[in-house]
Amino acid sequence: MRKRSNTTRPFTIAVTQTGYRRLKRLADDETLAVADVLSFVFENFDEIIDDGAFQENMRQFKFTLQD
Repeated sequence: MRKRSNTTRPFTIAVTQTGYRRLKRLADDETLAVADVLSFVFENFDEIIDDGAFQENMRQFKFTLQD
């Protein structure tokens, strides 16, 4: 039996269908709960994100939100 992570700060988020499907697929691939995957991503953000690509993708995402 795997050890549960100690989640102490639950919060409600809104996510696009595409984003949720990607998150759920990653969780399923790694046999983890969605909350565990989110915790991992945020705890290791600097190590797993390419800053240049992130900035460009964020600009594009913000642009689509303005439409």
